[in-house]
Amino acid sequence: MNKKLLGAGVGVLLGALGTLGCGSDTPANLYTQLTNTQEDAVALLCECFAAAGQPDEATCLAEFGNEDTTTEQACLAEVYATYRSEALPATECELAVFDDAADCINDVVACDETAIGACFDAADAATDACPELPPAVETAIEACYN
Repeated sequence: MNKKLLGAGVGVLLGALGTLGCGSDTPANLYTQLTNTQEDAVALLCECFAAAGQPDEATCLAEFGNEDTTTEQACLAEVYATYRSEALPATECELAVFDDAADCINDVVACDETAIGACFDAADAATDACPELPPAVETAIEACYN
């Protein structure tokens, strides 16, 4: 598994996860689900990449884990709580995308690089078809990082 594919794949999945939550049984706060799903996705990918020998699982988890500060996480949780109904349509679409992506990755035999790349491509295309978060939600999320 080459490092370029690893970075691109994790980037595709986490890029979408960075603004949306996942899972069909949405909890009261979408951000809680977002972070749980992000951690699960990174762990799944890192396990596969570690099995392929690059990088080891601990290094992968450290490199691609959640980098938000505690303050940013609290802010994001508040944004998702405040804008729950506005964020839900986009989130529900992403739920299906990441459920499918996880199934695809789990079905890959021996972490085959080509097959994992196809999973990332499918997730990227499906994410592009999802509705965007409303501008007010995007603005509130961006404010968490300023």
